[in-house]
Amino acid sequence: MAGDFKKNALGFLKKAGDTAKVLGKEVKEKFEDSDTKKFLDEKGITEQAVKATDKALNKALKVKGKYSKTLDEISGAKIMELVEKRLEIQSEYNDILATKLEEALNRIEELEKKIKK
Repeated sequence: MAGDFKKNALGFLKKAGDTAKVLGKEVKEKFEDSDTKKFLDEKGITEQAVKATDKALNKALKVKGKYSKTLDEISGAKIMELVEKRLEIQSEYNDILATKLEEALNRIEELEKKIKK
């Protein structure tokens, strides 16, 4: 269930990111041929806009990385990992305990046989 939530959320984020890329490309292409770009170039504003866009993109990438980590926490992936490790340790402990118990019971059985003789 937790894995499904993460899978669906990451799928949604990927689709949103892909859509944003397509839209961004279309906007850029239209902007390149527009009178607005010519006006901004004349005023020296285009370079500032490019820097601001790059800065926004870098921040978006950082948010994506943090969001992925948050999804792991929400989905319980980290908790599941800890539970699985705990179960492995418990299983090993149970095996050792069972072996020691069997050895002790065998010794008791041998002692009881000696006492009866």
